Amino acid sequence: MSTKHPGGEGPAEPPSRELPKFDLGVYATDRDDGPPDPNGFGINGFASRLPIPLILTVIATVAIGLLILFGGSSNGDTVAVPVTLVTTTTVAPTTTVAPTTTAVTTTTVAPTTTTLPPTTTTSQPLIEPSGNPVEVADLVLGAFGIGELSLGNPAPAVLGSLAASLGQPDSTEGPFESAGESGTCAGDQITLYRWGPLAVVTRVISDGSEIFYGYRLEGRGSDPEAAAMAMTTLSGLRIGDTVGRARSLYSAVFTVEVLEHPTEGPIYEIREDGVLLWGPATSTRDDGIIEGIFALDPCGGSLSG
Repeated sequence: MSTKHPGGEGPAEPPSRELPKFDLGVYATDRDDGPPDPNGFGINGFASRLPIPLILTVIATVAIGLLILFGGSSNGDTVAVPVTLVTTTTVAPTTTVAPTTTAVTTTTVAPTTTTLPPTTTTSQPLIEPSGNPVEVADLVLGAFGIGELSLGNPAPAVLGSLAASLGQPDSTEGPFESAGESGTCAGDQITLYRWGPLAVVTRVISDGSEIFYGYRLEGRGSDPEAAAMAMTTLSGLRIGDTVGRARSLYSAVFTVEVLEHPTEGPIYEIREDGVLLWGPATSTRDDGIIEGIFALDPCGGSLSG
């Protein structure tokens, strides 16, 4: 670099000085740079225009954020950031069910009127025994009665004698209006007294009294061990004998007929100017079995008065 001596032409120029690049003064620039930007848009100009409090506030905010994010205590512990958990509970809607009303139906039942049939007594009435007891073998079955108990006799005496010999009857039926039962006439007021297989029929007559009206010894469905099952006719016929035996016992004096009855089936009849004794059998042949011994049917006879 040249200088002019003091004695030369014009004043001496000040020596040029090159500023180092690290000089951040207002005029710091390369020597080839022009003068500073008069608008001040450089970084130095922009920074020079910001208020200092604002700058300090930004720096403090950034520092606090970095401290929270990366900072820690001096001993290396991690600072936990509290987290608040929000629990949401969903409550199901409440449904109100209306109460159920049940209608009660009241049914009024009309009273029942029952018409009772004629009086039938199945329990044995008390019959006062009378006379001396008679052995069953002596209670023979005849055309007109049982032993010395004749048809047409007063019923209380006959029943009393039978009660003395056979005990109280097992059952009674009646009095009731007959429909033709046991050989009686329809319309008769009768009562049936039963001692096992033996049925004794009494009838109320016109004067209001009661008489011995008939009997039947019925083997069908009866207890074979019953006392009355041992009763026989005067000639010795009994239930369980054959039709052929009946013929042999009566044919010499009486007529024995065997026929089909319209309602009873096979029957036998012992006759002499009418039926004396009769009853059901299992067959009309001689090997048929006698199943009953009946007195003559009282309806239409002298006992119908």
